[in-house]
Amino acid sequence: MNAEQTLRHYLEALREQDKQLDIATAIGLIVPLAVEFAEGHRQGHRVYFYPSGLFLGDDGNYHPSAALSTLPSLERDVAILAPEVVEGGPGDATATVYSLAALFYELITLQSVGAGMRRPSELRRDIPRDLESILSKALVPDPAHRPSDLNALAQAFYQINTSASVMPPPAELGELDSEASIEVAISMSMMPPPVALHSPSAPQDAPLPPGVVPRQESALSEKEILIQLRRNIEADSSARYVVHHANMDHGPFTGVELLQQIAQHQFNETDEIKDNQRGTSYPLASSPEFAPFARHARLHRDQVAEKQAVEVSVAQESSRARKTTVVGLALFALLAAASAGWFLTSRGQRSDKILVVEEKALSIESDETLGVKKAKKAQRASTGVSRPQLAGGMRCAQAQKTYVEEMTIGAKRAKPDLTAGQFSGVLANGQYLNACGVPSSMGVNICAAIQNGRAVGVTVTTQPKSPSVQSCLTAKVRAMRFPSHSKLDITRTTFAASGN
Repeated sequence: MNAEQTLRHYLEALREQDKQLDIATAIGLIVPLAVEFAEGHRQGHRVYFYPSGLFLGDDGNYHPSAALSTLPSLERDVAILAPEVVEGGPGDATATVYSLAALFYELITLQSVGAGMRRPSELRRDIPRDLESILSKALVPDPAHRPSDLNALAQAFYQINTSASVMPPPAELGELDSEASIEVAISMSMMPPPVALHSPSAPQDAPLPPGVVPRQESALSEKEILIQLRRNIEADSSARYVVHHANMDHGPFTGVELLQQIAQHQFNETDEIKDNQRGTSYPLASSPEFAPFARHARLHRDQVAEKQAVEVSVAQESSRARKTTVVGLALFALLAAASAGWFLTSRGQRSDKILVVEEKALSIESDETLGVKKAKKAQRASTGVSRPQLAGGMRCAQAQKTYVEEMTIGAKRAKPDLTAGQFSGVLANGQYLNACGVPSSMGVNICAAIQNGRAVGVTVTTQPKSPSVQSCLTAKVRAMRFPSHSKLDITRTTFAASGN
């Protein structure tokens, strides 16, 4: 086995290239693993299953190593583990079913299983419905409601594409078979519930002439999607949600009760939700079911506050206009002095060892996309612009690509709503470089995709290359708070090495 070719190395190389694995290749990788671990568990072995402990063999397949006897240290490896394994020690076949499904999800989406995860079909268009069904059944956090036959999992993946792998051994009857009678609590899966994103009246499976590409169905409006989400929430009457707000737990609430609390601004997007049924916790902003409603409540609250601020500003401007020229000049001089003092202070605080050689801010939306025309400004101000809201945890280029794929981009590039100057107070101070132990001889390049005041996509490179420093800086940037705007902006900051 090649010690430099772990499956985690392979995954990170895919992520570096922003390249999702095609379905057939992912199946060809997963099926042999499922068969090999099925035999190991049959012999009584218990392991922690994660990519850093799987090494590439001479046969072209990945195989387990002694590293699987200990817990992983990487965050993405921990996300692969079944919930019962993290606290309870090495897992059995039931735990490995969960881990193999989590690994497959990361292979085809480059994202980790966990709070705020999206269905694969929302991230790429070539995902078969049966594949999402398999993942939903395998990604149930409660092992009592999760299948345990790894050969059944191998067979299920094999049937998606029989040419991608050698046929695995037969499975136990019923395991992971959507037609069988075995009860698998899909409602308890980590996978979010499906949302009808296309018009139900669009033709299904209509025959097409050879070489003709199927036309995309008409997407539902944001309002219609919210209606569908609300129907899904109303269908479950169980009081399963507890909200941690102001250092206190509130609830449990039914889904409808939680929606009412959100609409009344009792809870906000930074509060934590605990789903007692699934046994998971995540920020309200990352909830597939409730995040859209929390975002709308916040926008409504911000619109009211903005209207009040405009009224106050107009009154202040009117009062200021009646002041004498002498008072106006004095105020101007005072502001100029304050600005000069701030500028000199800022320069005095900047470390001599850190040199920012480049700062750029870029909006990825076009003027044509958002309809920036004088005749429509009033209408846009009243109705708002619907923009995709990214879940986070991506690389910079991946966030930009995901955002662009969900919008119709025009020919002309719009100016960024948040400039490099506005980002510099956050990224360019360089304090977090010291926290990550960046030596003065190292150059650092940071690309951050910013939306709603947080970095939803981050890519850090260093010269010379240092994975540990890159990982530390990536975590620091993701934790930062930026000026907030609903549009996605890209900022790039470069710190030169000492002597460059």
